[in-house]
Amino acid sequence: MPEQNTPVPIKYEDIQKGDRIRRTEAIEYTADGGSEANEQISKTYELISRPVPLPTEPGIYLDKDGGVWSFSVHGYLAILAEPAHGWFTAEHMARFAPFTLLRPVPEVAAEVLADIRDANVTKPYVAELPHVIKFGSPDLDAIAAKYGVTP
Repeated sequence: MPEQNTPVPIKYEDIQKGDRIRRTEAIEYTADGGSEANEQISKTYELISRPVPLPTEPGIYLDKDGGVWSFSVHGYLAILAEPAHGWFTAEHMARFAPFTLLRPVPEVAAEVLADIRDANVTKPYVAELPHVIKFGSPDLDAIAAKYGVTP
């Protein structure tokens, strides 16, 4: 997996698995005639590189600039759907990261409709509002049918 090389200070709690880190330790003490009994050790961390997350499952993705990618697992290659199409290696793809997986419309619609149904069932006061689509209403069923959602 390609990496971004941008050395920057980083907090310990922000370090992620796979990060290349440089840790520097400094010992500080006040000289008091030869004893170092009051030593304090401080640590600083610097992020040397972090792996660039690339698509790992087949699907349609948007890159950082809104370009459309169709990704399939064949030796870690992806095809850019527009404007300049072709096959790209992981190293080339890293320049377009981050990638956002687009979910199919029926999947998203099913999730939204489930939330509406749950709101109507778990929050009775919501169902009494005039602008809310009622559970089991023809409107809700029509929306489900339009986006290919089956109950």
